[in-house]
Amino acid sequence: MTRIALVRHGQTSWNAANRFQGSSDVELNDIGRDQALQGAAWLAESLPNAQWDSIRFSPLSRAAETGGIIGDALSIEAQGALPSLTERDWGLAEGLTFEECVERWPQMGEVDEFAARELIPGAEPPDLVIARGRYALSTLVYRFPDAQVIAVSHGTILRLAVNDLLGGQVGFVPNTGVIVLDAWHEDGELAVEFVKKSWDATLSSR
Repeated sequence: MTRIALVRHGQTSWNAANRFQGSSDVELNDIGRDQALQGAAWLAESLPNAQWDSIRFSPLSRAAETGGIIGDALSIEAQGALPSLTERDWGLAEGLTFEECVERWPQMGEVDEFAARELIPGAEPPDLVIARGRYALSTLVYRFPDAQVIAVSHGTILRLAVNDLLGGQVGFVPNTGVIVLDAWHEDGELAVEFVKKSWDATLSSR
């Protein structure tokens, strides 16, 4: 069994302005760097007996820098990128706010926000995002059996993949929000068990 702490990156200027980021490479702001330190502190306080073997992160700079800050704070020497942890590509919406998207594509304003996101032209299909998230976790289990790993990724891929794996509604994952899972392979399939998370909203069943 592999214990995996999934962490969303810290805040960027686009997060602060509520702009879709996706595959755009936007660096952390100073608040995001402070949040990364707070995330490291939560991991140290909430999982005091953890012996982290490695930290892996999306190659996008906001996740890579968050991972580096957390890794250094927790004295994790093994650090590296895992491309499958990268964020969902938001197509033509990248750099835009939700309101700007509705102005361009009015049909987005006729449904709830999560459904509206599926109407963005060129957005990466959710099934592919889920498959990539599952692949990332499966890779970590194969690479780090019976180990403890931190994986720094992005809000949408974490929400979609964890919802799919747990059959629960994670909701919005805050910057440097942490979801801790135990993961293993059973009959060749990825299996996970929810352990804890760092923010207050309840993980409810669908």
